[in-house]
Amino acid sequence: MGGLNPWWNLLLKKFRRAAARLYPIAFHQNQRSNKVKFSYIQLITAFILFQPAVFSQDLYNRNLLKNNGAEAEKTSPTAGWLNIFKDEVAATGYGSTGGEFDTDWGKDKGYGNNYFRAGVQTSEPRYISQEIDLSSLSGAIDSGIVNFELSGSFGGGKGASSKLEAIFKNKEGRTIGIESTEHVKPGERTTDEPSLYKHTKSSKVPTGTVTVEIYLRFEFVDICTNCSDVAVADNLSVILIRKTN
Repeated sequence: MGGLNPWWNLLLKKFRRAAARLYPIAFHQNQRSNKVKFSYIQLITAFILFQPAVFSQDLYNRNLLKNNGAEAEKTSPTAGWLNIFKDEVAATGYGSTGGEFDTDWGKDKGYGNNYFRAGVQTSEPRYISQEIDLSSLSGAIDSGIVNFELSGSFGGGKGASSKLEAIFKNKEGRTIGIESTEHVKPGERTTDEPSLYKHTKSSKVPTGTVTVEIYLRFEFVDICTNCSDVAVADNLSVILIRKTN
């Protein structure tokens, strides 16, 4: 078994974890010698029965967003996101646009090379989105033991801001909850030029959720008629946490 590739070794660990739940007597009889062994029939049977529970663990305590920092390949800078505003929403290099950050600003502050940027007007907000399948966590979600955390760095010019929004949907596709980070408030701003401020929103995943649609929204937030500005964002995250007590 020593010649197995890393992927197969990881899969075998998942098989054994499931088998330990299905065959606890065999597990406890062998764990003292640190040689817990199961037949392949036991491993495969356990995997079939517990596969959703085993792989759903991979959804906890990690960022579920694709391309969360606008660092995808230049051929598709918003890869992983549905982008219907391709001319207005893009990934932009720090220092590449006059009046928006110095060249090394992103690297110095841990943001990388690029950030999300959109020009917005009072009547025309912009957004990009992606969907996350949570159906494998249905049991835990319906038991009320799954929390979420939306986080990121948001901002824009004096009149604009961005935010991260989660729309929770049930198996019929109906919206059963909406949560979002807050827009950057005037009192937070240290400059009228685009800058970034970290915001976080945490709560419980609504009972009945099977999918969540994530929107990165760029909006004009000042009261103004026919005005325009720039909204920016970076280092976005959506994390699920399973409550232990």
